Amino acid sequence: MTRSATETAVDAFARKTTLCAFAVGLLRGLAVVTAAAAAALLLLRAFGGYLAPSPWWALAALPAIAFAVFHARRQALGPAAAAHLDRRLGLDGLLLATLESEPPVPVWQARVLAALPRARGVAPRVTWRPLLPPAALGGLLLTGAAMLPPPDPLAPTTVPTAVQMQVDRLAEKLRDLQQALPEDTREDLEQKLQEFARRLDAGDVPEWTELDRVQDRLEREQLLQLAQERAAADAARAMQQSGSSNPATAEAVAALAKAMAAAGLLDKLPPSAMQALAQAALESGFDPAQLPQDAAALQALADALAAAAGDLEAGPAGLDAAQLADLQQLLQQRGLGQGQEHVHGPECAGGT
Repeated sequence: MTRSATETAVDAFARKTTLCAFAVGLLRGLAVVTAAAAAALLLLRAFGGYLAPSPWWALAALPAIAFAVFHARRQALGPAAAAHLDRRLGLDGLLLATLESEPPVPVWQARVLAALPRARGVAPRVTWRPLLPPAALGGLLLTGAAMLPPPDPLAPTTVPTAVQMQVDRLAEKLRDLQQALPEDTREDLEQKLQEFARRLDAGDVPEWTELDRVQDRLEREQLLQLAQERAAADAARAMQQSGSSNPATAEAVAALAKAMAAAGLLDKLPPSAMQALAQAALESGFDPAQLPQDAAALQALADALAAAAGDLEAGPAGLDAAQLADLQQLLQQRGLGQGQEHVHGPECAGGT
């Protein structure tokens, strides 16, 4: 009975020594882990990153637990627990002698039994005062770093300078072309550029392919504008070379065609002019809007009408002097063709 009580006291002393070593290792490990985790979170936020709190953060305690186990194994007494307890109780080896002797000496047993109640009091204890502050400070730092508000997801980010410059260039080119662009095309391009600006303000950088599509469209519209200007210049140059000081207008050509139709002179026109007039023919005359809108084609039609009127003699055409004079006056007023001075005949030259 005495031997069993002694062994139980030694085992309890060894277990308490191991638990104390584990607690000390755990507190030291938690102090280091929490401080390191708080420093990592603060460093991440300093560089614009963010890590939301998660239950998986509990895995960070595994290194502290591993260190505590390692420290407890290093501090474990093992077979030396009896010697440590004997020394702490001041038995001068009697506890070891009682465990090793068979049968134990009664005097030794009595002294060991009298000292065993003091075994709990001489067991190792954790000194909390130097261990708790570092662990508590590390926990507070980690809690504070984890509770920092997340960055604003709508905060504008830095826009690449090249993209911003390209958007500005596209907007400037659109301003240069907007007077010559159709209204629907201009509105569509303006909406595209406004969308790019909003996305840049929100930190959403457009792809270069999107910018290239808008640039290609602007260049296509610019080429169309240049082609129209070149065609107008060519038509003006052609009219200038033909010697016409007053370019033909659709209204003037329609009025002359109506007068010639009333006089029955349209059958003298070439087929191309007849076809152009047929497309614009109305019951009461000719629709100017249906005549050729190209300046060169309209001038060619006016010249054909004037040539047909100027080459006629009064007699074969069936015109009397008044009709021929009216036609000549119309040609002079409208400034059409080069043949107005050639409208002639006996009636026009000298009267009747």
